[in-house]
Amino acid sequence: MLQTSALIVALALAAAPEAPTVDEVRTRTRDLLSSMCGDRCDVVGVRIERRPAAPPGGIEPGFDETPRARELPSKVHLTLLFDAKLDAAYRKFASDRVKQRIEELGLPVELTVTARPFPEPPPIPTSADATPQPPQPIIIQPPPPVAQEPTPAPAPVKADLEEALWLRLIEGLPLLLGMGLLAWLVLRVLRRMENLAFAAAAPPAVEEEVAATITPELIEESASPRRAAPLPPPTRAALEGDLTRHRGSTRRIFHRLLMKGEHDTVARAVALLGDFVVQDLAHDPDVRRQLAAAGQRTAEILRAPITDEEEQDLLRTVQAELVADRVAHRAEDVRRELEPLLGWGPEAFAALFDRLDDRLQVVLLRHAPGHLTESFLKGLLPDDRAAMVRKVLDAPPATPDELATLAEIIDAQGQAALVGGYEADHIVDLLDALPAPEQDTVVTTLESTRPEFVRRNLGALPVESALLRVPEHALEAAWATVSVEDWIAYLRAAPDTIQTRALAACPARLLDVVQEELSMRVAADPGRAAQARRRIVQAALRSV
Repeated sequence: MLQTSALIVALALAAAPEAPTVDEVRTRTRDLLSSMCGDRCDVVGVRIERRPAAPPGGIEPGFDETPRARELPSKVHLTLLFDAKLDAAYRKFASDRVKQRIEELGLPVELTVTARPFPEPPPIPTSADATPQPPQPIIIQPPPPVAQEPTPAPAPVKADLEEALWLRLIEGLPLLLGMGLLAWLVLRVLRRMENLAFAAAAPPAVEEEVAATITPELIEESASPRRAAPLPPPTRAALEGDLTRHRGSTRRIFHRLLMKGEHDTVARAVALLGDFVVQDLAHDPDVRRQLAAAGQRTAEILRAPITDEEEQDLLRTVQAELVADRVAHRAEDVRRELEPLLGWGPEAFAALFDRLDDRLQVVLLRHAPGHLTESFLKGLLPDDRAAMVRKVLDAPPATPDELATLAEIIDAQGQAALVGGYEADHIVDLLDALPAPEQDTVVTTLESTRPEFVRRNLGALPVESALLRVPEHALEAAWATVSVEDWIAYLRAAPDTIQTRALAACPARLLDVVQEELSMRVAADPGRAAQARRRIVQAALRSV
């Protein structure tokens, strides 16, 4: 019975997988780090923790003493060193990869990650002479006997006149510099004495002017033009009145600031002057995402008080933008009675257009804001668009009574038209929430039911097929904005055409890592892929 137990224990020990050694773990970890970050990371410590093995159930035959307890490896401790210049997200990604690969050896892994700035490597010598030569063996031999010969007399040294002249010139260089400095000081003193002599012989009026001057040297050194003093900032009440009175200029100013990405200036203006400055941009699809970023920045600014200096700088900036816009647009682009249209979106304008008769439709297209007219004509078919433009050009000018009637209809039908605009915004939100295979189906249905809506907003609809229409620079911007983990989660479930186009725009430093992750047999997570798709599509559309 004892022999059978011992045999079973021996067979179990022989069948157990051989534990990895420290050198194997270090070599495999270093190969993984070299493939991901090159010489920007390394493994600096490997330790395998051991624990005592469970004793066998019986007594081994032939031994009266207790056998010595065996130890088995239980855990691998790794210490990784990364260059601090690498991104924190990429360092975490690389350390997680190392942990997963080392755990394949059969032992749990505990990581200790350290980030330090790596110095720049020394330049590599380019000369062939700089290559190290292998050490040659040293052979010691006794010197041959030297015959005693009479020492020859030293040859006389020939004097080199040119070399001696350069040596004397170098030795006398400090003296020459001192003499030059002394001559310059003497000339300066003579010039000042000459100026004073001319000032003494000048008439009284000239004497007063010279007396008011500090020194002639300062006049010469300050020849650069004087900087103009900044204009005093306008008062807050005066600036609010100007922005309210010139509503079209206010819309153009803050539309331009949002498109340039100056969210901080817009947020400070909203916090200081009020949200009326961006009221007319609420339904503009071009700045929808920029308004969200400016809103977040406004909340951050409102939590801390604005200093007097920041307030004055903001008032000067907005006043300068307003003056520049008034210079560029001397005449009002929208009549007073039609100014409520500035706060409408393209869909609200289209809903109002359908409620008018033919004559008022022509008047509306002729006197409406340019961005609304442009978006409306963009939603028409080419033949319908040409016919509508010819109709507007051939129609007679509008009368004051027609403009008054149009203004009354805008006031009466404004709320109903705005409801149509809100419905269009909800359509965009619903498209963003749909699964990717269903988005194109819904867009195809909309093309048959609301073709003008699709034509007006196709460039801004958050659908997956937009990744095939956006330019290359938009995909590159999306790679820089969205994390690599989200890209990998989405590309595992993305169609082949989108995956190929996205990998073509991937930065070279990430391409190998992304391809290696996609080549692994990992099941795609539909929920995470949908969230990553929304982020990627929004980032690409934001960069168009």
